[in-house]
Amino acid sequence: MNYAYLKSLKQRIKKQQERVVAAKANIVSLSATMSDMPKTKSNNSQIEVAIENAEFEEYVLQRLETKLKNIIANIPNMTYQEMIYQKLIENRSWTYIAMHRSGNNTPDGVRMACYRYWW
Repeated sequence: MNYAYLKSLKQRIKKQQERVVAAKANIVSLSATMSDMPKTKSNNSQIEVAIENAEFEEYVLQRLETKLKNIIANIPNMTYQEMIYQKLIENRSWTYIAMHRSGNNTPDGVRMACYRYWW
């Protein structure tokens, strides 16, 4: 496993977050549309399906986030674990991470070290 894989997982999480937002927007849209119409079973079932879809999308998002955090937590080297956690979970810049490491670290040096590290 390496940083590139975790970065791609983070991108999947961002896309999944967009899907959750879209699913919730669909519920709001259906609710607004249905409020002007007479109440029928099909109207309620459309809203129920939209709600189930949004719940499923949230479930997938939670699973992806948990997977990312678990993988990072199982990185054997604590230095790399902290740097990768700061970058992917806390959304810190490479400059911030380099400044808060002991020693003469540069942003590029920290970034390259994370990309080269395999576990």
